[in-house]
Order: sequence, then C-alpha cells, then structure tokens
Amino acid sequence: MSSPIEQVFAWIDAGAGLVAGETIRVLVWGLAAGVLSMLVYRRFSPQARLQELGVQAADARRALNAHTGDFSEALVLMRASCTLSLQRLKVALLPSLLAGLPVILLLIGLQPRYESFAWIESGPEWVRSWLTLFFGSTLVSALALKFVLKIQ
Repeated sequence: MSSPIEQVFAWIDAGAGLVAGETIRVLVWGLAAGVLSMLVYRRFSPQARLQELGVQAADARRALNAHTGDFSEALVLMRASCTLSLQRLKVALLPSLLAGLPVILLLIGLQPRYESFAWIESGPEWVRSWLTLFFGSTLVSALALKFVLKIQ
C-alpha cells in the first residue's frame, strides 16, 4: 500500500512520462529538489546575519594569518575565528535542516517508482542507480541557484 506522497508523485510522474523518458524525469526531479531546497533555505535563514558573520570570520582569519607575535596572542585570534565560525554554523543549522525537507519528500515519493531504474547500462551499481542522477542534478541546481541569488 503506497502513501499519499507516493500516490501524488506517481500521478505527476505518469503524466510527465507522456512527454519525457525516465532519465529526463529523474533529472528534472533532481533539479526541482535543488531549487526548492535552496529557496526554503533562503526563506528561513537570516541572510544578513550570515553575511555579517562571514565577513567577521574572514577578518579574523586574515588577522590570524597576518599575526607575527607570540603564540598566546595567536590563541586569542584562533578563538575569535573559531567562535565566529561556530556562530555561523549555529545560525545556519535549522534553516539547513528545513532545506532538506523537499529532497526527502521527493525521495519518498519517487523511490517506489524508480528503485529498479538504471539510467546508464554499465558501471557499478551505485553509479547506475537513479539516486546518483537525482542527487547529482540536485547538487548542481542548488549550487547554481546559491551562486545566482548570492545565498549565504
């Protein structure tokens, strides 16, 4: 018995199957997952604060790289750099977890439909798996959108 999520994706995917083959559909689903993921992250992350922390962390690293004094002074600079990096991680953690939800929902919906699909005929099983194509296209679209929209 399939879940409602699986049924919805099966219905949409069957309609898309009228105009595109399985490889193209998996690729498009992956692209959609990456875009949705980055849009969710952008919506729920405090972009200005992340930008501010990134600038402060970069300044702290530059100060540490330029430091020529004794080790005890360098420890203060190291602590500042680590603290800022951990603050940035703390600020980005929850939005990052939320951004994973579209990918998880797509995986749940598509797994029954594509679990035996191999998008190329030869090579190791993990390369032929639909998951490789899905995650590859997810990564590419997410990084492209991050770059275009200057998401922190």
